[in-house]
Amino acid sequence: MKKTYRKWWFHIIFLIIFLILPCAFMPQILSYFDHPGSWLSESSFHKDDLLNFYAAFFTFLGTVILGVAAIFLSQQANDMNKRLIKIEENNYIPTIDINCMSPDELKDFVLKDVFCINLDDTFVNISEDMDISTESSGMVVLLTMTNVSRTDIINIELCQLTIKIKRQGEKSIVLPYKTLTISLNNKVPYQSTIPFIIGGIPLKKALLKAYDTDKEIATKNSILSLTLEFHCTNFLGEIYVQRIKVDLVSVWDQKINFPAVENKRNIMIYSLS
Repeated sequence: MKKTYRKWWFHIIFLIIFLILPCAFMPQILSYFDHPGSWLSESSFHKDDLLNFYAAFFTFLGTVILGVAAIFLSQQANDMNKRLIKIEENNYIPTIDINCMSPDELKDFVLKDVFCINLDDTFVNISEDMDISTESSGMVVLLTMTNVSRTDIINIELCQLTIKIKRQGEKSIVLPYKTLTISLNNKVPYQSTIPFIIGGIPLKKALLKAYDTDKEIATKNSILSLTLEFHCTNFLGEIYVQRIKVDLVSVWDQKINFPAVENKRNIMIYSLS
């Protein structure tokens, strides 16, 4: 910043010394040389002709400088407009935030708003009273999905899901599944929140297979890592890809598996249009 400031001062001083001062004192300079035997008296040009020439030349020079300044300011204005347009466009990028939810909070929603994922041909059933039941012994994770953008998401699809178990000092375990069934919620209005449920996670089976320890201890010391890739369509029909990574931990005081978010970050958001 200091170097730029000094550079501008140098340009201003240069203009004052070599352009503005000679222009201001041109009549006195010509009068000084207007005597017998000087170059001005022997020249075919009279003093009035030279004054008119210098006046026209500096007028032309000033016009050129003003034109260059106008082009520079116009370019700056165009760049500013582009940045403002980009900021406005970013407001309409559909963006999702993932958070945790307890089973009691599910009753604050309605059945039609639930976004549900079922692994390995197991199904999570939700009654009209928003009670959860499942056909398998797999774990059910309750999350919320919030539209944090300034646009309605008119369609949302889960295109990729990776589930890992992480333990400190141990290698991560990828939880495989044969099939993935998604109950789609076709719309997530502006700044609204809907339940996001993943059912049929074979957590205990994977832990007992990987670690030779008590299943409660193994579960308590584990972190469930989810990597989710969504395709979201805004009201303009533009499709955006958003990939989110979420680490969930257990809160055993409340007898709930993996309800708390330990780490969460957006890996990428980009347009397919």
